[in-house]
Amino acid sequence: MNFKSIKGMLCVLLLCMTAPSQSLVSNLNIAITGNGGSGTDPFYVTGGVAVFSSSIISQFGSEPYATDGTPAGTFMLRDLMPEGTASVQEFTVVGNQVFFTANVPGLGVELWKTDGTVAGTVLVKNIQPGLGSSLIGDLVAFNGLLYFTASVPTFGRELCVSDGTEA
Repeated sequence: MNFKSIKGMLCVLLLCMTAPSQSLVSNLNIAITGNGGSGTDPFYVTGGVAVFSSSIISQFGSEPYATDGTPAGTFMLRDLMPEGTASVQEFTVVGNQVFFTANVPGLGVELWKTDGTVAGTVLVKNIQPGLGSSLIGDLVAFNGLLYFTASVPTFGRELCVSDGTEA
């Protein structure tokens, strides 16, 4: 062995000794025993936190969560369907907000948003109040706005846009 290969091996050994190890941040699936996993979906980052959902039926079902990467900083943003699963889907980042769809009793599938806080997780608008689900889908971020399709009263399925306000 020459000096370069010994030096390289020492660098790898030192890197292995100083690199952070992998560890569990939070077990979201505490209701199921065994190795069921939490079934987390991809993460969407806003305001220093990652927003995600659990894709399996667990203690709370599919609901929006956030984490700052620590056990204490991992929490449910809102239990949108306390007696079931809200089927949270279609996360899309626009600026400092994460939009998503959720199926909520009395509303159906509607557009929601979060800034990564409990207080900032709110319904954007019930497009079909009293008429059932707006069937929000196909979320796309473009030029600082959210474009999506929805079932709109009197027009049917249409292209819609939102800046995150109800208007």
